Amino acid sequence: MSATLFALTCALATDARAIHLGLADISGQFAGIGMLMPPATHDACTGTMLSDNVFLTAAQCVFNLTPADGLQFSLGAGMTAQVTEIRAHPGFATVDGLNLAFDIALVGLNRTDVAAWSGVTHWVIDTAAPAAGSAVTDVGFGETGNGVGSGVRRSGAVSISQYIGSEGPIGVEIPDAFIETIPVGGLAQTFCRGDAGGPLLANNKIVGVASFRFAVSCDESGPGYYVNVQRFTGWISENLSDMDPQRNVPEPTPLALLTVGLIALGLARRETRF
Repeated sequence: MSATLFALTCALATDARAIHLGLADISGQFAGIGMLMPPATHDACTGTMLSDNVFLTAAQCVFNLTPADGLQFSLGAGMTAQVTEIRAHPGFATVDGLNLAFDIALVGLNRTDVAAWSGVTHWVIDTAAPAAGSAVTDVGFGETGNGVGSGVRRSGAVSISQYIGSEGPIGVEIPDAFIETIPVGGLAQTFCRGDAGGPLLANNKIVGVASFRFAVSCDESGPGYYVNVQRFTGWISENLSDMDPQRNVPEPTPLALLTVGLIALGLARRETRF
């Protein structure tokens, strides 16, 4: 299985499969999940906001692209921003080719463009891996059938069937590299063209990023494979902090200020006793 996955990566850079027969997000439950507008050489992709100006997607979605290509990311009407920075995982594109086991990227957006956005959910990475058999949700902007229905945020119900390994650098086996999902119920709500880079959600947290399927068309049945993002929590956290240093820095509350003041006062009194 791992050798086959590695061999497929070159084709998937511009042929990613994206939620088939998914439900439109009318209520805005998945605000903060947007669409990377398609440049000439790539399909549209899906991304998930992690902070005010950084979103998570698949490395294949930005492969061989730079901000100079005029990339844009949209969360809907009046909420479109220019891409200013791209950081794909260094393990994705190597001298040996592309490796989907590292198919993740962080993309930065123009701060002026996003300053007017409101009601944007910042999603977080789940630190606990869901067990096989768990019910999860996939979200994306892809087609509902071959060539139709793209550009609308939809969600689907799927189940984790298993975790599978893949080949890493220099032949090293990577356990649990991918999350294999299968549709739940009568509808084949798996991802299709345009959903690549979209999140797999468990308990409203990100557990995977949509990467590939063994399918020629959207209408074919079969599992979808997500990169297991728990392997990359350190890389994501480090780069996210660098790209958006102000993220998750709360304003001090009066109680917090009072606590700091009391601690300082206590230390000062203790120092006068010596």
